[in-house]
Amino acid sequence: SQFKNNFYMQIVVGTQSTIVTFEEGIYIGSSVGQTLSIRKYTSDGAMLPMAEHMCVDKVDRIEFSPDGSLVMCLLLSRNAVQVFSVPTESNSLGSDVWKCRINEGIAGMINACWSPCSQYILTESDYGIHLCFWSLFETTDAVHQKSSSQSKKGTGLLDNSSPSSSMYIITNPKSSAQCGSLGTHSSALYSFSPTPSGSAVESFRLAVVHRFDLQDYIAIYGPAVPSEEQPSKLQELVKFRARSNDIASVQWSLGLHLVTADSPLSYRCCVYTPAGECLLNLEAYQHALGIRCVAPPGSGGGLLAVGSFDGSARLLSVFSWQLAFELAHSVAGATGCVEGGDRSVQCWVESEATFARRRLKVLPRLSPAASAGSGALPAMGVGWLAWSSDGLLLAAKEEAHPRCLWVWRPLQARLEALLVLAEPLQCARWRPAGSVAVLAFCSSSGRVGLWREGNEGVGEEEGDAEG
Repeated sequence: SQFKNNFYMQIVVGTQSTIVTFEEGIYIGSSVGQTLSIRKYTSDGAMLPMAEHMCVDKVDRIEFSPDGSLVMCLLLSRNAVQVFSVPTESNSLGSDVWKCRINEGIAGMINACWSPCSQYILTESDYGIHLCFWSLFETTDAVHQKSSSQSKKGTGLLDNSSPSSSMYIITNPKSSAQCGSLGTHSSALYSFSPTPSGSAVESFRLAVVHRFDLQDYIAIYGPAVPSEEQPSKLQELVKFRARSNDIASVQWSLGLHLVTADSPLSYRCCVYTPAGECLLNLEAYQHALGIRCVAPPGSGGGLLAVGSFDGSARLLSVFSWQLAFELAHSVAGATGCVEGGDRSVQCWVESEATFARRRLKVLPRLSPAASAGSGALPAMGVGWLAWSSDGLLLAAKEEAHPRCLWVWRPLQARLEALLVLAEPLQCARWRPAGSVAVLAFCSSSGRVGLWREGNEGVGEEEGDAEG
C-alpha cells in the first residue's frame, strides 16, 4: 500500500527474475529456460499465476516496461527480443495477450532497454555497429531505414496482427571496446532522460556517445512529428564534440544536464547543457586511477556525487558546479564527521543475526589476495553511490571495505550511519518514495536488512539472498 501510486522496478542481477509494482499490484516475472511466468503477489502472501509464455529460446534477461503494462524478454542467443502484455485480473492466463518479436539480424545484439514512456525499445548491436529504436505502437506498417545499405542490419518482426513496429537506426555509436575502459559496459554510453511528471508521454530525450575520426561526440535524439520523409518518430536534435576523447559513461542529471565520466585510466568528469555548452570539467587529480561511479542528484537534491579510486566521494553543487564536500570512506575520514573525534567510529555491527552498536578503530578490509580484484578493476575506491528519494541521504560502498555500508547526510557533512555486515554487501536499494527514507540491503547471509532514517536500530527479514 505504501507504493500504491508509485512505480518501482529492479532487475535482480545474475538471475532471470524481476519485480514490478504499480496500481494493479505487485507482479513478479521469472523464467526457467524458455518459459516466462508472471505471477501476482496477493495481500495474503499467495503467488497467483497470471500468465505463462514460451519463448523461442533461453531467456537471458527480463525487464518490465516503466508503466508495468509490458514485459520484455532478451534472447541473446537469437539476437531477438520478445514482448508480452502483462495480464490483469480481468485479462489473465493468456487471454487477449498482445505480443511481438524483434529480430536484430546478423549484426548481433548485446543489450536492450525500454524508453521512459514504455512505447519504444532500444536495442544495441554488437561491435558498436548501430542502435535500433523500435516503436511498438505505430499505426503504419512501414519500417524506417536510413539507407538501402542498412536494410538487412536490423529487421523487425511481429508474431501477431496487432499494431506493427517502425524502426530508426542510429549509426556509429561508441562501443565499450572504443572507450578503453576497464570493465565498463557499453550501455553506459547512451542514456534516456527521465520523463517529468505531468509532461507529455513522449517528452524524453536520448543521449548517445558517438566516435568519429578518433573524437568523441554527443548526440541528443528526441521524438519527431511523423511525416512522409520522417515516419520514425525520432530525430537528431543536436550533436556536439565532447571535451574528452575517452568517455566511458553518459547520464542525465535531473533531465537538464548531461554528465560524462572518462574511463578509470584518468580522472575527468564533464557536465554539458543539452545545447553542448560545457559547464564543468573536473579533474581532481592526475596520474592515478580516476572515477569509478557517478550518482546524479535525485528529484529533491542539488548535489552531484562522484566516487573515485582514492576512496573519496566528491559532491558538487548543481547550481554553481563547484566542489561542496569531499567524503572520505575510512576511519580517519569518518571521525571528522562524528562527535568526539577519538579516531573510532560508532556503527552498527552484524553479529549472530542481530545488529549492535559498537565503536571500531579499524574497519574490516579485504585480504591482500582479494584486494587485487577478480575482474579488470582493482578492489578499491567508491564503487557504488545512491541518493535517497528526497536527495538528502547518500549511501555508498567502498570496495576496499566490502562489508561496510556508509550512509551520509551530505548537507550537514555528517556520517548518519555505518553498517558493518557479517558478509560482503551484495545489493542495496533506497525506498523509491515516502516521507521517511528506508534503505534495504543484503549479503550472502540469507537475510535482508532494513535501515530507517531516524531509527535507533536495524531490522532484518529472513529470506533467500540468492533469489
